[in-house]
Amino acid sequence: MTLDIYDIEVRNRIVGTGNINGQLNGVPVPGAGNITAALIASGLTLDPAVVATGSTGINLFANGINTRTKGADFVLNSPQDYLWGHVDWSIGATWNETTISHIIASPAQLGGQPLFDATALSDLTTASPKLVVNLGMAWTMSAFPVTVHEIIYGPSTEWQSDVGDNAASLPIYYNNRIGTIPITNLELGMQAWKGLKFSVGATNLFNRYPEKVDGTLTQHWFSYDDNAGVQKYPGFSPFGIDGGFYYGRVSLKF
Repeated sequence: MTLDIYDIEVRNRIVGTGNINGQLNGVPVPGAGNITAALIASGLTLDPAVVATGSTGINLFANGINTRTKGADFVLNSPQDYLWGHVDWSIGATWNETTISHIIASPAQLGGQPLFDATALSDLTTASPKLVVNLGMAWTMSAFPVTVHEIIYGPSTEWQSDVGDNAASLPIYYNNRIGTIPITNLELGMQAWKGLKFSVGATNLFNRYPEKVDGTLTQHWFSYDDNAGVQKYPGFSPFGIDGGFYYGRVSLKF
């Protein structure tokens, strides 16, 4: 059994800024001239149709945020022999929380736009679950091994922008949420003879999905024929957005 506790401060952390807009749906936003100049200076040629009705912007990395992360990692392994076989029990748990202690001021050239938007800040602080628990059992009886893991993900959230797909042509942020969700992974095996093993199993056995993207945000995208409207589930889901995965496997060792 182990328990590790940590408290980490990072100054001038390199962080993605999120989107810094030049124009939204053909409407220039504060600092548009400097954003457009930066795009052109990078060698990009702006399509006149995009300039007329589309959206432009840049994403940067900047040493601009101080963070503090507090957390703990716990691991317990317990092998046990029973009349009905051998079982390796395991518990793994991690808890951590990141807070932001300082954000550098936004440059005047951005015309009042924040250097780090709400998405960038939530990606640091809330988009990953603070608590993850992994409960495991590996049971072997004669030639038949069974492995089960129950992984419990705590809640997570992320602010996501409609990139100005609204009447005001200014970004509105919506908070996508994923609640506490357990995921079950299971594998059943048979050791046919020395070196040859057959297995069937499932990752995300019960085909769990995260909550869908905020409905109002999706409607904004649809209303403006934005390709982002195809997004059904939040991209920050800690266990993916593809549902269950089921497999059969044959392994041979020689």
